[in-house]
Amino acid sequence: MTKPTHCMLSAYLFLQGQITSTDVNTVCLSENHSINAIRRAPWDFTNPLRILHTPSSPYIKPQYKVSGLMLNNNTSIAPLFERILQQFARLRSKNAFIDRFQKEEGFSVDMMDSSAERVQELIDLYSEAEKPEFLG
Repeated sequence: MTKPTHCMLSAYLFLQGQITSTDVNTVCLSENHSINAIRRAPWDFTNPLRILHTPSSPYIKPQYKVSGLMLNNNTSIAPLFERILQQFARLRSKNAFIDRFQKEEGFSVDMMDSSAERVQELIDLYSEAEKPEFLG
């Protein structure tokens, strides 16, 4: 079994609520212990995880003391894009569901083909990003 080569390119952890800078520092310290568990891009020597404290909204009554959201850009999404592209290619070869789109004003089949090309470029880019010579 081969070892996965997927890596985290960047991640933002947004923490909101009743949290102090001491709490954020505690999270950062505990995160340093687990940072080795995060597989970074081989060309990136910085920590891909950024922790941001955001103020609570005055318009929403919070249900919890602290809430959070993580946005993560990881190359492990590429296989999902590949499956979607394969499914699109199968449907496109049969011109399946095209009639529904052709009823829309401004639609062109070339737009769909162009979008598929952009997705393939993204898959290739994520594949290259997993290699040490990506920036070189």
